[in-house]
Amino acid sequence: MSKEKVLVVASVASMIDQFNIPFIKLMIDMGYHVDVACNFEKGSTCTNEKIAQLKKTLKAMGVDCFQIDFARNVLNIKDNLKAFSQVEKLMKCNDYVFAHCHSPIGGMITRIAGKITKTKIIYTAHGFHFYKGAPLLNWMVYYPIELLCGYWTDILITINNEDYELAQKHIKAKEIVYVPGIGVDLNKFGNIDVDRNKVRESLCVPADKIWILSVGELIKRKNQERLIRAIAQIPNVYLTIAGRGELQPEFENLIKELKIEDRVKLLGFRTDISALCASADVFAFPSFQEGLSVTLMEAMAWGKPCVVSAIRGNTDLIDENGGVLFDPHNIEYITRAVNKIIDSNWQEMSIYNKKKIRQFDLPTVINNVQELYNEFLSREYLAVSQIIKRQNARRSLGLNNSDVLLLSIGELNNNKNHASVIRAINNLNVKYMIAGKGPLKYELINLIDSLGMREQVKLLGFRNDINDLLSAADIYVFPSHREGLSVALMEAMASGLPCAVSKIRGNIDLIDHNGGRLFNPQNVNDIKSAIVDMLSIDRFSMQEYNKLKIQRYSLNNIIKQVADIYRSINN
Repeated sequence: MSKEKVLVVASVASMIDQFNIPFIKLMIDMGYHVDVACNFEKGSTCTNEKIAQLKKTLKAMGVDCFQIDFARNVLNIKDNLKAFSQVEKLMKCNDYVFAHCHSPIGGMITRIAGKITKTKIIYTAHGFHFYKGAPLLNWMVYYPIELLCGYWTDILITINNEDYELAQKHIKAKEIVYVPGIGVDLNKFGNIDVDRNKVRESLCVPADKIWILSVGELIKRKNQERLIRAIAQIPNVYLTIAGRGELQPEFENLIKELKIEDRVKLLGFRTDISALCASADVFAFPSFQEGLSVTLMEAMAWGKPCVVSAIRGNTDLIDENGGVLFDPHNIEYITRAVNKIIDSNWQEMSIYNKKKIRQFDLPTVINNVQELYNEFLSREYLAVSQIIKRQNARRSLGLNNSDVLLLSIGELNNNKNHASVIRAINNLNVKYMIAGKGPLKYELINLIDSLGMREQVKLLGFRNDINDLLSAADIYVFPSHREGLSVALMEAMASGLPCAVSKIRGNIDLIDHNGGRLFNPQNVNDIKSAIVDMLSIDRFSMQEYNKLKIQRYSLNNIIKQVADIYRSINN
């Protein structure tokens, strides 16, 4: 039997290589066949040889690779339309259980294609391009994209606290979670034999001088220029920057202009970052923008004191116990920060960083993601079973798929006020069913007959299948004149039903405009208006809102609160 398929999407191959291999292995271990789609040809920060090796690695794992011509610029409409067409075709030709996408452009295109093909989507945001202090253009372009695509995202994974808090407030994904980065394999740190003196000698760094290492692509966002200018002001400190990029010629000229060629060196692309990190004294990371940097996490794992920009992501990792934070826009502040870390207790910082980084250990992150996948997939199977349950319940009640069912549960008495609802829905294209028995049974039957509503309104009598009735209903109606805090209404909310309820004490504690409509129980026209309004709007958001709101009234929460009361009276 063929395996179920999942799709991993990123804009460029370097993102697959640097961030996704452990999670592709996880999916394979979970029994899936994995397809990988990205731009293998352009845009990567790694070499062509590295990309060729990546393809070999993926092939050996049994992964199928697909070239998608993602553009590097979100405003490159022509290339992005081509990429969208490629992703959509790939999704239509394969019945993916879900797609897990990464990067703003890859995430945007995959989520749009997922909406069209009805593919479930998990999106990891490796640092939103809109953030505190981001350029206005970033907010104008990327913020609206994430707001829109959030509606088509089943799970949004954020990897730093600032992004998580922002997403919780503004983005309407079905679920938003925090996972501590993409993980760092702590097993490989401290387990290699590094001759520090030999490494220093190869870079012409004297053994008795302070050596600061920085790693990153030579681009404006990484902010190496200000770091270079700051180091120029501090004698006897050496700086090496590992990485390549478009600003390399500019930095080479700057180093010559500042006459610090002997102390500041651009190392280009390196494959021995671990050896460099193990040998350096301090790690510097001056970026303007990051998600949650693997490079910084690896420096912490090596026990390096870290002098870093005070930006989201970095502040999740580094505090005053493990390094020094600075304003990345101010050279003077960077200079002060470097001087401060030079005078700090490196041994204490080393111990602290090694300990703190354990929470970001790769196995821990993989376990978090695996739990996420399992929960997500079990929810999908549960959703299917709930659909089947609803269809069966509606069929047993004689309902068609197009029927809108209003449901009330409660004793047939004057306080429960069912007669007002019956009058209110006369001539509305809805069905109304009431579960319960009581003294007004025959009075309600006569009312139904007098209005000619036998096909529209049903008295179900006492029922022991309330959960089935709730699953069959579309709107829960609760018209009482008087209540305390209704358990029946809370159960309807927990079932995900939007609720039309009387505006009375108790009900107003539970239902607001986000979860339903409130009406005057003594005014039939007001009841009718509330129901008509609910028939004309999208009720899905109300369902989700009520399920979330009712959690504060869960039995466990109530028991905890009562237990606190018991304890307080005993003190």
